[in-house]
Amino acid sequence: MFMNDLLRTRLFILLTESSQELTNRDIQNAYVDFVKQVETISSENDYEKIYRNLSITRIEFASLESILQYEQGKKCA
Repeated sequence: MFMNDLLRTRLFILLTESSQELTNRDIQNAYVDFVKQVETISSENDYEKIYRNLSITRIEFASLESILQYEQGKKCA
């Protein structure tokens, strides 16, 4: 598994697209698939790799949050 596999999931693709035609069902299905991918990564015995994957994913989520807040005219923390 590559270091950025979680970033290639449908959830990240949907969150980074500018399409307004997303449904709650689309996001829910993508989230379920994302959680399954996290479970797969977490079942490995290489804890450094698991930590690295999850840390990178957390950073990307924080970055997306900042971008979305900026686009909505809110202050970024």
